Amino acid sequence: MYRVVLSAAAVLLATNSAFAWGINTAYITQASPVVGTQIAVSTQKGAANYSNTLQVGFPGFQAAHTKQRGVGNFSHTEQWGSLQASSTTQRGDFNEAVTIQDGLLQLSIIDQKGTGNTAVVSQVGVGQIAIITQE
Repeated sequence: MYRVVLSAAAVLLATNSAFAWGINTAYITQASPVVGTQIAVSTQKGAANYSNTLQVGFPGFQAAHTKQRGVGNFSHTEQWGSLQASSTTQRGDFNEAVTIQDGLLQLSIIDQKGTGNTAVVSQVGVGQIAIITQE
């Protein structure tokens, strides 16, 4: 039997209207020292979007998903634990995505479409899969 801890702060949905082009900031911090299931979702539309996700679980299942559309998008994801899945989708100009994962069975997917894209993936552990697509 798995114990699932999912509070209101565990799932953060930061959404900006398509008409309100501004500076969006989403910050997610999750910690589960024993056993936990962590899910972080961040959606940002506009200009100068910034998303930071930090997840710690020993052991645990961590899933971080970030979608950014606009100009000047920045996504940073750090995960420590087991069974980690990180997915980042950025569309626009000057996209930058950084993913750091430390643990077992790690999957990192970064999809960027636009101009001036930068993607950095650092994975330490066993069973790592990193997929980067830039157009």
